[in-house]
Amino acid sequence: MKNIENKMDLVFLGKKEELYTTSEVIAENAEVQHHAVQQLIMKYEADFREFGQVAFEMRAVTYSRGTNYEKIFHLTEEQATLLMTYLKNTERVRSFKKELVRQFYAMREILWKQQYERKTESWQTARLEGKKARRLETNEIKLFVEYAAANGSKQPQWYYTAFTKLAHTAVGITSGGRDASTTGQLLDLRTVERVISRAIVHEISNHTEYHQAFQNVKVKVLQVTALALDSGLALTA
Repeated sequence: MKNIENKMDLVFLGKKEELYTTSEVIAENAEVQHHAVQQLIMKYEADFREFGQVAFEMRAVTYSRGTNYEKIFHLTEEQATLLMTYLKNTERVRSFKKELVRQFYAMREILWKQQYERKTESWQTARLEGKKARRLETNEIKLFVEYAAANGSKQPQWYYTAFTKLAHTAVGITSGGRDASTTGQLLDLRTVERVISRAIVHEISNHTEYHQAFQNVKVKVLQVTALALDSGLALTA
């Protein structure tokens, strides 16, 4: 039996700062088939709608015979609690219920702190400076996209997403994006985006093959973040 305590990946923050868990998370941690959880939600959909819209995403699943699409439900805390009452009250389910409650509470605490911090002058300043750095980075990424396309890339637009994800991952930004970030993360992000901008210009100036150029930029970002971690300093220090 897999231990679920202190596993902080049961609850997620949506783009509109809503907290949710998924039918997939519940199935995995309650040790029931995902199909069975989906069937329960669809059977009692009217009940779930009393606590808000029943949201979902379609996720591609690849099998040996091809690709199929699976419906992953996004459930609010109230909807998740309701769903748990429809499951057998096994020891595993009870343990999962308690941990899910803890994580919804912990995520609300984090969200409240973030919302409060966004009202401060320091956060507003960091966000504004971050937008300036992002505009500069976007200009350089555009140059890289054009560079990759001119050198044979079939999907050069992918690099917009790739460089953005690289920067976010480096400073620990996951769900919620920049507006759900702390002041420290925004300041670090500004630094990382400047590193990316300069590295892109350097690689293009050296006529580096575009695949290798992206890898070189990635290594540069990892070096900068590793140095900050080793020294115990923020990237902006």
